[in-house]
Amino acid sequence: MLITQLSYQAYSHGFVIKRVCVDYHDTIINRKISAVRQTLGGKIKGNQVLPITGIVLAGGRGLRLGRPKALEAIGGGNTLLSRVISRLKPVCSEIVVVTRQDQIKAIMLSRVTNGPLGGLYTGLRHSKTELNIAVACDMPFINASLLSYLINQASGWDIVAPKINMFTEQLHTVYSTKCARTAEQLIKLGKSRVADLFKATKTRFIEESEIRKYDPELMSFFNINTEADLERARTLISWEVLAGGKMQRTSG
Repeated sequence: MLITQLSYQAYSHGFVIKRVCVDYHDTIINRKISAVRQTLGGKIKGNQVLPITGIVLAGGRGLRLGRPKALEAIGGGNTLLSRVISRLKPVCSEIVVVTRQDQIKAIMLSRVTNGPLGGLYTGLRHSKTELNIAVACDMPFINASLLSYLINQASGWDIVAPKINMFTEQLHTVYSTKCARTAEQLIKLGKSRVADLFKATKTRFIEESEIRKYDPELMSFFNINTEADLERARTLISWEVLAGGKMQRTSG
């Protein structure tokens, strides 16, 4: 996987921005683009992706796992973070990684007090595009076809969010850059939950029945919190590699 790191700088709220340029000379990614081009609703034309920023939130402390997750080996020669980036590449013109710490130099930045909303705000604030896809670094089964469907529902809405079992997903979700201003206002009021942003913006909810058309097993929303989750992800990815990149149906 080819990643061109364009900048690395500490910003407000103790977060760090890593900006990644999508490199379409990567033959593996080119094959992925070809595979999903027909399902992307016009978002991809040839090898050109319309401007959409992927925001990867990688600032969690991994308290339940006992360590930060972003650089955890996940299989197929990838860390969790590199796998998430590779799965965003087919639908994003640029990817921004938001983290609390410089994991390359192991320098810890100031403690963050604005929680998930602060991380999302930081990514939106530094986005260069109108639409953004927000995910977490511990979501190894991001689904490009589902993301494209969500993007295509975004006209006239501030947020397009999946709804699973009556629960609104805050990640694997599309946000307009306009949400940054509202998020900033909420942070100034002491709010730290992304759910508060949903209440203050025009949000479209996508029901589970629609989501399952693109992701029957809802694996897009699988995330890693425990050692058991990590081992399950590694097993699924090993099956995926053996199957030539196609996810196997699993239970449990």
